[in-house]
Amino acid sequence: MAEHITTYRPTPAQRELINARYPTCTMVGCNQPAHRCDVDHCCPFDGTNTTVANLRPKCRHHHRMKTHSSWRCENRPDGTHAWTTPSGRVIETELEPIAEPAPF
Repeated sequence: MAEHITTYRPTPAQRELINARYPTCTMVGCNQPAHRCDVDHCCPFDGTNTTVANLRPKCRHHHRMKTHSSWRCENRPDGTHAWTTPSGRVIETELEPIAEPAPF
C-alpha cells in the first residue's frame, strides 16, 4: 500500500493496521492495549514519515520516556522494535501473533 501522508497524525487506516499488528505498547514488558496508546513516530516527524514503518504504539508514559530521556527506539525491517537503554543495552521486542496458525 503506497502511503503519501504529509500530516503528523496517522490516518484511521494506519492506526487500525498498527493496532492490529502491535496489540500493546511496544516497550518491553508493557501490556497497555494499543487502542489506549499514542501512535508514536520512532524517527521524529519530518513532514514525510507518518508511515506504518515509522509508527508504533507507545503508552503515554513510554512515549514521554522516549521523547524526554536518553532511551531510544528503532523499528526494524522485520517488524520488531528495539529499545536502547541509557547505558547502551539493546532490548528487542518480539512480535505477537495475531492469530494461531491454520491447522493445515
